[in-house]
Amino acid sequence: MFWTGLSMGALAVAELVALVLLARLLSPNEFGLYSAALIVIKFSAIFQGLGITPAIVQRPVLEERHLRVGYTLSLFLGLTVTALVWALAPAIAGLLRLPELTPIVRAVCFIFLFQGASMVALASAQRALRFRWLALVDAVAFAIGYVVVGPVLAWLGFGIWALVAAILVQQLFRTIVL
Repeated sequence: MFWTGLSMGALAVAELVALVLLARLLSPNEFGLYSAALIVIKFSAIFQGLGITPAIVQRPVLEERHLRVGYTLSLFLGLTVTALVWALAPAIAGLLRLPELTPIVRAVCFIFLFQGASMVALASAQRALRFRWLALVDAVAFAIGYVVVGPVLAWLGFGIWALVAAILVQQLFRTIVL
């Protein structure tokens, strides 16, 4: 619990720093579009996990075949959710009356592939009670994405794509490290 709390505190500070930096570099319109894209992504994330992580964490006896099935299923679900969100992005953008949202949602939806690839590793770390490690990975991943990459790209004039790159870099780093 201590490491989870410490991680939440560190993330809150990092989020504040990132928000201040990015608010100075990006327009309110860009923040609004990114927020709309995240709403779509967060809603879609409901369909990605389907209980794989809790099954691995809570299973009394965990065998290699359980991990293989979990990994295969999580990759399949990540790919499926990515494909569905990609295909539905124009319809979602039309529903929200934000046609410029389509390419943003299509780019951000690739986080589902990264999350699918790291789901079993995340569950295994939780099962092994490696909360200190997970807290460190989450904090560093956020810092790299939103405190380094996002502001640098925003400063270079990439606009909303700085935020897209930030979340993709964050998730990719997390996947590689886990």
